Amino acid sequence: MNIPDFIKNPFKAMWSGFKSSGLGMKVAIIVAVVLAILIVMWLGSSVANAASVVTYTFTDDSDHVRDASVVKFAWTAHTDGTVTAKQSDETIYGYIALVVVDPGSPSPQAAYDITITDADGNDVMGGALADLSATATLQTLPKGGASGEEFYFGRFVNSKLTLNISNNNVNGAKGVVYIYIVK
Repeated sequence: MNIPDFIKNPFKAMWSGFKSSGLGMKVAIIVAVVLAILIVMWLGSSVANAASVVTYTFTDDSDHVRDASVVKFAWTAHTDGTVTAKQSDETIYGYIALVVVDPGSPSPQAAYDITITDADGNDVMGGALADLSATATLQTLPKGGASGEEFYFGRFVNSKLTLNISNNNVNGAKGVVYIYIVK
C-alpha cells in the first residue's frame, strides 16, 4: 500500500508545495515570526499568572542576643492579589517582643490585613496587624483587651505560626514580616 507523501511527512509536503509556488522563503519567514510571537505570548502569560510566593526563614540569634530569634516571612501576591498562607517549619517558642511589617514594591492595597495564627487558628497579634498602610513600615506588639481597653504586650507562643494576608488586590504586591522572639 502506497502512503501519500503528505501523510508520511506533512511538513516536507507543505514545504515542497510552498517551494514550487515560489513562496517558500517568504512563507517560512512569516511562519517563523508567527511562531515566535506565539511563544513570547505563551511565556508572558506563564509569568503573569504566577502563583503567590511566601518564603520563610528562622534565625536563632542567641549567640549575639540572649535567647533571641527572628522569624521572617517574605511574600509576593498572585496576579489577583491573593497570598497563600505559609506556616513556619518549626515550633516557635518564646515571647513575641516585636513584629515589624514592611510593605514592598509594588505596594499592597491600602488597609490590607495580616494575621499570624497559631496551631489553634488564634491570631497571636490580637488584630494589631489589621488595616495596614500600603507604604509605611509598622512596628508593634500583640494587642489584647476589649474594645476601648486595648493594651499591647509580649505574648507567649509555643506553636508553629502561620502568616495570612487578606484584603489585597494588587498584582504582585510584596512585603516582609519580621517576628522577634525572646525566651
